[in-house]
Amino acid sequence: MRKPILPRLAGILVVFCAIFVALSLVQFVKQDGFSRKIGDLLVVGKYPGSGNAQNVPESSMSGEIQVQDPVTVFFGGMEFRIGSGENDDTGLAFVDSNGVRHPLFPESMSLSSQSVFFKLSDSSELAFYVQNHSYGDELLISSIFSEKISSLELPYSVTKNARITHKGNSDLTVLFSNHKYTFDRNILDTSRELISFDNKNPLIACRILPEETELNPTQFIISGAIDKSRYREAIALWSDKIYQSWNRSIANSNDEELITAYLAEAARRKNYEFGLSRIPERFISNSGHSFLPSPFIGGLSSSLRSMSLFEQKTRGTIEDNIKHNPSRLFEEYKVFEYLILKNPDNLLDEALSSVNTLSLESLGPHLLAGIFEGASAVHLWHGGTENPFDMLINQARLLVLASLEKDADNSHMFFTQDGDVDILLNIRLGAAIIAYGNAYADDEWGGIGRSLVLSALSFADEAGALPAALHTVNNSFIEKDGGSKLAGAEIYFLLELSDYYPHTVSAKDAMPGVYLWTASPHIGVSYKNNVLEFDVAFPVNNAHYFIVRGLRPFKKIQIRGMDYRSDPQFERYNSPGWVYRESDRTLLVKLYHREEVEFLKIFY
Repeated sequence: MRKPILPRLAGILVVFCAIFVALSLVQFVKQDGFSRKIGDLLVVGKYPGSGNAQNVPESSMSGEIQVQDPVTVFFGGMEFRIGSGENDDTGLAFVDSNGVRHPLFPESMSLSSQSVFFKLSDSSELAFYVQNHSYGDELLISSIFSEKISSLELPYSVTKNARITHKGNSDLTVLFSNHKYTFDRNILDTSRELISFDNKNPLIACRILPEETELNPTQFIISGAIDKSRYREAIALWSDKIYQSWNRSIANSNDEELITAYLAEAARRKNYEFGLSRIPERFISNSGHSFLPSPFIGGLSSSLRSMSLFEQKTRGTIEDNIKHNPSRLFEEYKVFEYLILKNPDNLLDEALSSVNTLSLESLGPHLLAGIFEGASAVHLWHGGTENPFDMLINQARLLVLASLEKDADNSHMFFTQDGDVDILLNIRLGAAIIAYGNAYADDEWGGIGRSLVLSALSFADEAGALPAALHTVNNSFIEKDGGSKLAGAEIYFLLELSDYYPHTVSAKDAMPGVYLWTASPHIGVSYKNNVLEFDVAFPVNNAHYFIVRGLRPFKKIQIRGMDYRSDPQFERYNSPGWVYRESDRTLLVKLYHREEVEFLKIFY
């Protein structure tokens, strides 16, 4: 029997009313909430009230927008909570100088096409930037601290559709959407699920790890570079060429780079006295040379002026690059070694922090050598800290392998750019990769570096000079007709063949902030019982000049166990001497070596 029509219509009407009310409630709730997509980043939260939502349409959110605690940011399978937690230990907070946590919450946010900025309850700011790359987006998180903050702690968690792998607090990888995401340094407290920022490192990056490549480094190593002894033999043959050429021309030379390389090689061959006798007197007596050859020929006062100008210019260039274009840091030869050994004005921390902002897609191929140089320098001389190059080096290796090219008979291999070979770039890159292989005990990559260097040196002429450029024709490398040449001294400098080549030695382990400019192959430094002692090696019966920077005032100096007074004319005498400049904390020293190792003691 059929039911009456009116009850049926009433039932349908009730259902429609219920649906209408539900949709209205959903719409009302949505007016209080927002979600915004910025590349692969998603921002989700609520406004303080519905009235605010009506005043700021979601389709045109701009300017500063008031938000309700908390706001959540999603990226790469991770969830970052901008706001308070279940208790004072789990939410967003700043930590003061006494180690006390102070909960924070977001007051407002500002959106752009690539970023979202949060203003926090203590006037600090937290920003999320998205950088677009061909392999996926990269997230940069930065913070601007108020004066009372020592560090800021940002809570995170992993979403249900992501998986996290890590060893303790390091090597953390998030597997999400067929990608592997990782952070640029160890900043995660995985037990408390917090990310820590501090005043020295206010920027971190969450990046996609490059896909594994099928390229095998060993396939690019030429036969002469497989064995290190064969490599050394080939280097010895080339150095014989240039040394013989220098012996023929040095008496008429005024080139300080050539003279410096010649004397370093003569000392390495235990023929230093003969080499020094070949240097023109007009060059030695001329005060116009820079600090480069000064450890061999003196002239320390004028050399110090040259050094001060060089350091001032270098410091300015580094500061400008850090501020405006960090990738240009790698144009400078071994800039991170320079900063570690000298650390002018504490620029090292700023430079290391700027590396965290870099992506290799923004770096040209000519900057790859600087990546390898920086990785080795931080690994060797700045141990115990996070190495920001660890995030760049894997991709740098892929870029190098992708640009390597062998000739038809596998006897030469070069880093090429559109079929052209820059020889100086190949030698610097090869030397940097050799140093990287030595530092990380990676002989496969050491073989890549040796292959680059040997391939370049195989084009040397009888004087050891190399063509500046080659190009590829039918799977062969051909010298460009009429092209310029690279002098042997310039190549010698990059290959660092002699321990006597003038260099910087840091004394930071004995006395922080002190470093030397020297040609000694070995300088030992110790500080005990208020005595700073240097034991300095150099060829016997010869004078060795060196500069000590950053040295605080002292009581007296002893050489060979005897007190020596300061003498502004010390370089004129055939004996040791020194002078100290308190205005710039610089000591100028001449040691006359009766023994291979002489001792200098500074008493405090």
